[in-house]
Amino acid sequence: MGLSEDEDFLLQEFIQSEAISPQFVQRLVREYGPESIAAAFLIRPPYEPSFLDFLLHRYKGHFYRTRYPQVTMVD
Repeated sequence: MGLSEDEDFLLQEFIQSEAISPQFVQRLVREYGPESIAAAFLIRPPYEPSFLDFLLHRYKGHFYRTRYPQVTMVD
């Protein structure tokens, strides 16, 4: 918490990045807490614990979808 405007922007970009997995974000939240993420997305206390799940599904939904292998059968 108490981040500058630039730090808030970078934290938002970090959460929205397609290269960062939801598991990595959850690991960081376990280590450092969710307060800065909530502040970066203008979620004020008291916030629901599910706000992080909402953000992860919104910005990292492709990690939650079933993906099938792309194979081609050649005769």
